[in-house]
Amino acid sequence: METTKELKPPQVENKPVLLSKRDLSEELHKSCRTIEIWVKAGYISCIKVGRSVFFDRDQVMADLRRIQIGPKTKL
Repeated sequence: METTKELKPPQVENKPVLLSKRDLSEELHKSCRTIEIWVKAGYISCIKVGRSVFFDRDQVMADLRRIQIGPKTKL
């Protein structure tokens, strides 16, 4: 008599959080068009699968920190 074990996927600690363009725009309080402009300008990276576009939340935050402008200085 054979018994089968239920296979479970391995637990991954740092699982990437993928967001749609709409989800990212809501999280950043920016329009979907702004997100498109940022991608085209190379400010943030995206993952394209066919016609679908996804964003890794951690990577987007790292991209935005990389281009962050320092504090304003008085002239």
